[in-house]
Amino acid sequence: MTIHLAYTTTLVVWLGAEVVLQTVQFLRGERASTREWGSLGAIVITAVAAGIVAGVIRKHFPGLDFSLSRPVYVVLLVVAWAGIGFRLWAIISLGRYFRGIVHIQQGHRVVRSGPYRVLRHPSYAGLLVALIALAVTFANIGSIVAYVACISIGVLYRIRVEERVLLVGLGDEYARYMQETRRLIPGVW
Repeated sequence: MTIHLAYTTTLVVWLGAEVVLQTVQFLRGERASTREWGSLGAIVITAVAAGIVAGVIRKHFPGLDFSLSRPVYVVLLVVAWAGIGFRLWAIISLGRYFRGIVHIQQGHRVVRSGPYRVLRHPSYAGLLVALIALAVTFANIGSIVAYVACISIGVLYRIRVEERVLLVGLGDEYARYMQETRRLIPGVW
């Protein structure tokens, strides 16, 4: 299997898993009393922008290219799969509370199992790990920086919106959870 085929397979399988999980979770979910769509749009827009900007930089600034050996590509793909697996574990751990939109369901509780024991946003942590690993495969320092910056803007905005909605919707229970856990990096932030 070539590196490019492995990379493409990774993206296709990941996208397929996301679509299946999001569809299943949407169908299982309760009616939401609070819905917020804007931050989902921000994630999609910044992801598309990240890909476009990274591609333009790679094409027009070849002086920023560097080479990666085959073993490094393999390690990056393994790291990407680890991030994807962590994200999917987080989604599954949320069970019926997971949706692509930020929402509060009737009877909604703070989930403290699985990766949520140590992180408030493990699905975004896994997402960032996977995307950063895949970005490094661009082998262009400008593309990597632009891609990670664009994606980070969308994810950080989404986290801010999500925390505000959960704090209002879940009150003291979520406030305590915020004091006990970090957002993306255990023990740090």
